[in-house]
Amino acid sequence: MTGAPEPGHEIEGFVVGELLHTGGMATVHRVSRAGTAEALVLKVPRLGGDGSSENVRGFETEATAAWQA
Repeated sequence: MTGAPEPGHEIEGFVVGELLHTGGMATVHRVSRAGTAEALVLKVPRLGGDGSSENVRGFETEATAAWQA
């Protein structure tokens, strides 16, 4: 997948909903999954020509910290 996901797009069992936030490093979308009533979000890193390797490193660091919490 390239670029931001569109509402209705399915990513590994998650259906993308509305765009909740666009920031300098990522976009955040509401997502849903069949059989789950929880409020879920998906954070998608920006992979553009302006510092994309920094964005990926920051995203990996954040994901690792969240996983260890």
